[in-house]
Amino acid sequence: MLNIFICTKPLQIMTCMIIASNSKIHTLIIVDLFKDSKTVSLSEKLKKYFLNVVLVKSRNEALKLCEIIKPKTLFIDSDIGLIPLIRFYRLKLFSRNTSISVYEEGIGTYRQDLFKNPIKKLLYNSIGAATYFGGCALTTNIHVYDLDNYKEQFPLSGGKPLRIRQDFTKWIAENELDLTDIFSPNFTIPTSPKNTETSIYLSNWNLDRELINKLSKNKKLYIKPHPHIKEEMKKTFSNNPNIHFFPAQIPAELIIIKLSAAFDKITIYHHNSSALHYLTPTNVTSIDIDSLPRDHS
Repeated sequence: MLNIFICTKPLQIMTCMIIASNSKIHTLIIVDLFKDSKTVSLSEKLKKYFLNVVLVKSRNEALKLCEIIKPKTLFIDSDIGLIPLIRFYRLKLFSRNTSISVYEEGIGTYRQDLFKNPIKKLLYNSIGAATYFGGCALTTNIHVYDLDNYKEQFPLSGGKPLRIRQDFTKWIAENELDLTDIFSPNFTIPTSPKNTETSIYLSNWNLDRELINKLSKNKKLYIKPHPHIKEEMKKTFSNNPNIHFFPAQIPAELIIIKLSAAFDKITIYHHNSSALHYLTPTNVTSIDIDSLPRDHS
């Protein structure tokens, strides 16, 4: 039987490629929530990993497709909250034998504090709604890279958590050409023999313009927008020759590996990015902007 993977961002696609690598009998459903998602969905290289690739407008549309296809297993990025519980019950009405698996979605997968309100958390737990990734009553398994950490954070998770048996950093390096072709064909890091170090800013859902102007005042700054930023941002900073944008849809993890190979030293400014959780080459200095005091003078 067919398995279905639902993804809403590039990082998720890479994780699903790893999980799906043992068999090609899978359908990948990409939700149109990130930059150039349509172009990514049409990549021929994805057919090495998935039998079919489908682009849909919403997560709800993706789940309705699952009701029709009735997969053996649905792999999804999140089961958090009441809405997924309701949607999963609906899926079970149409396809009761479909098992539901959550796959790792960044460092939030290991967080215990997603719900601040203890009463709401207690209520959700009582009805089987998840208050942490993998916690939904209808979720069969959760696939994670750091199995020991997950079990330490959620000791009552039982047999649900399964280890993704692949080193993420090594896998990206080994599949760099395929990944580049999938997310941005012909993309290369512009370098010159004189450039021994560089800086890059990994944005969150909003570009920090104040920080960008400060960092690019006297030196070149690469900017990697969050994949959910669909607007073309180059025009916003067209008057600053020190600013250079990378395509938003390219995974930050892939860019970091390319930069670490091209430069002797890289400084990465970010907002508690999952990319720096997964890989930190020895020539990379990571600066979490959100942990720094801001000068409001």
